[in-house]
Amino acid sequence: MFDFSKNEMDKRIARLSKKMELFIDPIKVSALFNAIYYFADYLLACGNIDESQASTIQKDCNDLYTEVSPHLKAEYIETLVFKDFPMWG
Repeated sequence: MFDFSKNEMDKRIARLSKKMELFIDPIKVSALFNAIYYFADYLLACGNIDESQASTIQKDCNDLYTEVSPHLKAEYIETLVFKDFPMWG
């Protein structure tokens, strides 16, 4: 139904968070990872995925966010607002 593989998330978030052609919107990057993380909970609650799939999606989101977060925080001051991942959990 949904493809939340690590590679697909990385590719889609990069594409959706572009500002102009060369820059990304760091707030969108953080928000998209957070949205996908909690969407996995929603899909689990609706019975569309099982616990293993939800856990994999959330782990992959966490891994990808942990990978890009230091770079975002070094380049974009606005990302310092997001101290924890996932946010609001």
